Amino acid sequence: MNTLSELEEKYWEADKKLREVRPSSAQETSKEPFRTNSYEMQLRMAGSQEQTLSELSSYSSNLKRYSEEMGQEISAHNYLLGGLQKKFDSNSSGFELSEEKLRQVLEKTSNSCLVWVILALTVLLLVVLYF
Repeated sequence: MNTLSELEEKYWEADKKLREVRPSSAQETSKEPFRTNSYEMQLRMAGSQEQTLSELSSYSSNLKRYSEEMGQEISAHNYLLGGLQKKFDSNSSGFELSEEKLRQVLEKTSNSCLVWVILALTVLLLVVLYF
């Protein structure tokens, strides 16, 4: 919260600025001092605008540089992801080939043949354990 002395300082500063912009009664009688004061004010405003424009130019230059750097990063990542995609596709086709071969092997063997093999091996195990 503003104290009374701070408010008074702000009042006097505003009054001083107002007197710089508004001509006094002596200046009103002569138009030339007012024109000079007005011209100086325009020069200050033009200087302020130039400073603002230079700051905007600086900001836009920074943004341009940042966007170029981001574009380079994105390109690098796309290159790396492209290599991974090729490897993934080759591995995927390898898995599909292995899966197809496994299905063919399972289709060729019948369950009854496997049961007879299991029984024969069980009998052989019992004979070996008994003797």
